[in-house]
Amino acid sequence: MTFSIQHHARFLDGYLDAVFRCVDTVQGLGCMHVPASPEIAPADTREWVLVENWAREFDAFVGDVLGLDPRSRMTFYLVEYLCWFQQFTTHAMCHRERWGAGESTRVTYRLQWPNGERVFVTADLVPQAGAGAPES
Repeated sequence: MTFSIQHHARFLDGYLDAVFRCVDTVQGLGCMHVPASPEIAPADTREWVLVENWAREFDAFVGDVLGLDPRSRMTFYLVEYLCWFQQFTTHAMCHRERWGAGESTRVTYRLQWPNGERVFVTADLVPQAGAGAPES
């Protein structure tokens, strides 16, 4: 059986739904697959930061954004499932949308491949009175 980005994104979306039910720091968690398309996508004006160490990045996401213990079984597998996109495909790249000071209530990751296929992972944060977004 070969690894399918589309099928794994669907699986990950279901797993994120289960994680969402265990946290109170987010209003929603999700994963969306965007197939490769010959059409030219509209320009993305957001600023993205390249993620070089996926495991470290997603550990920080689990601990700092979701407020969960990265060593728990549930979050260990969440990080593993995210990293599988890199481990079981070639030329996968991951970017995190740069957080602005106090303006962002969403964390977005864009995973992409040279053929144009993409996966977006998002977390909609519960607004904190007087709190800013995590530092980038």
